[in-house]
Amino acid sequence: PLTQTNALARTVGREMAERWPDWWNAELFGPPHRESDMPLLGALHEGLKRRRLVRRRARKLLITARGRKLVADPIALLYDLGLDIGASDPFTAMVANILVEELEQNAPCTREQLARPAHEAAQWGWRGPDGGPPSEQGVSWVVGDVLCRGEAYGLVDHQPDPAEPKSWRTLVSLSPAGRAVLGRHRTDVTGRNVFVFDAELLNVDGVSARVAIAGHEQLTALHDAIQQAFNWENDHLYSFWLDGQFWGDALSGRVAP
Repeated sequence: PLTQTNALARTVGREMAERWPDWWNAELFGPPHRESDMPLLGALHEGLKRRRLVRRRARKLLITARGRKLVADPIALLYDLGLDIGASDPFTAMVANILVEELEQNAPCTREQLARPAHEAAQWGWRGPDGGPPSEQGVSWVVGDVLCRGEAYGLVDHQPDPAEPKSWRTLVSLSPAGRAVLGRHRTDVTGRNVFVFDAELLNVDGVSARVAIAGHEQLTALHDAIQQAFNWENDHLYSFWLDGQFWGDALSGRVAP
């Protein structure tokens, strides 16, 4: 359910606060009254709309077909949310990349430690509305926005600073999920895009297979997957015709060996 201003209803916010107590200090503030009370919930709501995983209809927020598909594939969902860490804004994406690099090399970090390299990077070619480079305060705000979104997506962790247990300061690091989909070794995990093919043996009823190939793979990987799926011995020439026709346009064919 949504409110008249299309924010999440109070009941939804309070359920989120109960499920994820780190998102809201109920002992100090009591139950939340509106979505804007919980920045993480607001960041999640906006991100899901931006990625077209949910849509609004009248006073309700509904899951889309794409969202339902990703719910059934948590790894793919994490990759999709990881693509949104920069909120589809070039400057925010640049800051997000700097933060990920810092968190990989120097984690855990304070927010101040993360804001410093982001501000230095912002001096190279970026200009604000006044024509000058972004201010330190402005960059710090973007850093906070990225960290809030990352925590809402489960890609960033915050822990109390043991050096200052009585302060509000926290230490920031990438979560295990964040390291998998954002870190430098993310290519070790299955590609962000996966293509699924239905392969069938023509003129023989009932002989078929479904194969999946990571988006960064070449056609050779598709060939290998077909060989394995049908238990063949890879002892024949093979061809792909990208125009969709058997023995089609020679310029669109891929033949090996």
